[in-house]
Amino acid sequence: MRSAHDLSAISYTNAGTGTVLERLGLIVIMVYVCLRMRRLPRIREAAGLVLAIGGTVLIATKGNLGSLAIPAEGLFWGIISAFALAFYTLLPGKVLEKWGSPGPSPSRFRPSLPGSCSP
Repeated sequence: MRSAHDLSAISYTNAGTGTVLERLGLIVIMVYVCLRMRRLPRIREAAGLVLAIGGTVLIATKGNLGSLAIPAEGLFWGIISAFALAFYTLLPGKVLEKWGSPGPSPSRFRPSLPGSCSP
């Protein structure tokens, strides 16, 4: 389900750019976790960070670092949606630790091998 800030980013840019900007929330999550765990990003994490930010800069500027190729409003709402994605991903962490998830047990959905009995 898309939220209002995601749709605002898309309305000012396009679906692809709005989604790329929103998914930068994964970078926000990585930075938060590294700060919380008091560690530097691992090599693969750092490489992903550089590639994600570099790719987003190329999309937002079309290679001309002196100007934006997308409306500033679209960039603003895209960054807001990235932080929102990080927030609503990280927010329920302590609640889930304490109370667990009300969903079905993952073992119920384990694929069975041919010739074996399902649980």
